[in-house]
Amino acid sequence: LDYLSVRTNQFIYLSHHKKAMLQLGEQHMEIYRAVKLGFPEVSRNAAMRHVDFCRELCLRSRRGNCIGSE
Repeated sequence: LDYLSVRTNQFIYLSHHKKAMLQLGEQHMEIYRAVKLGFPEVSRNAAMRHVDFCRELCLRSRRGNCIGSE
C-alpha cells in the first residue's frame, strides 16, 4: 500500500519546510497563552487563524507549494 494518512503526509511535508513548522509552533503558543490568561475571544480568533492556516497548508502541500515561497 502506498497510502499515507493526511496527518502523515503533513508531517513529511512540514519536515522539509522549517518556516511552516515554526509558524505552527508560534500559533500553538499564541492559543495556549490566550487560554491560560483567560482571554476567550483572543484564543478563539487565534484558533480560527490556526485552522485557516492549516487548511491552506494542506492545500499547498497537495499542490507541492511551500509556505513563504511566493
